[in-house]
Amino acid sequence: RVYEGFAVLPRPGVAGVAGGSPSGAGAAATGSAGAAVGSAAAGAGAGPPPVVPPPGAVQAGGAEGTSASSDAVADQMLAMELQGGLLEKLESALARLATAAEKEPALALHELPEGHEARRAIAAAAEAVSLAPRPEEAAAAAARRVLRCLYERPASRLHIMGHLALLDRLRDVCAPGRIAAEATRWLCSSDDERRLHRDASEGLVRGRLLLLPELDAHLSRLMSAGGRLQASAMELAAHI
Repeated sequence: RVYEGFAVLPRPGVAGVAGGSPSGAGAAATGSAGAAVGSAAAGAGAGPPPVVPPPGAVQAGGAEGTSASSDAVADQMLAMELQGGLLEKLESALARLATAAEKEPALALHELPEGHEARRAIAAAAEAVSLAPRPEEAAAAAARRVLRCLYERPASRLHIMGHLALLDRLRDVCAPGRIAAEATRWLCSSDDERRLHRDASEGLVRGRLLLLPELDAHLSRLMSAGGRLQASAMELAAHI
């Protein structure tokens, strides 16, 4: 699985991500996302206490148009934080990572040699963010861009693992829980079905890159509301 490969990636100076067994599909079959997500929390292990967003910050949006508008605002914020050519360096690194993943989609990141293009692209992206005048704010803004890239084309193992590793690097320059809060807010701010991609979302959970209570509430709402997203929400809740 994607998260199993991601879990073995070394993170100097930061506690590693524990693996764990995903919960069975029984919890989702009974309509309870809480049991499935709670099982993932146990597998991910205890981490630092998250920075919980203010009330109402993490909530479901509704229309894909709202998602597009939110992404446009996020792009403006990112451009403000990464000036002097740093934004171009980040975008170039993300493009290089996507290309490398397309060439060797089945490989896991930890299987690649140190000088592999995917590894160099991740390092270049993290460096661009670290050179910003306000690295933490830049990392938070960049995380939303990385999440969009992750979910736009989450078709390969290397694509998912590479973007998870980059989010992990961005987390290192932020206060505990900041990137998890940003990722959760982004994931739950729209009813875009692409944001329910099973492997990408599971990777975020296993990497402790999501706030589980908010994810639980989001999936429960989608499962209770019925409609076109109910099946996808149930599948994701059962898988994680």
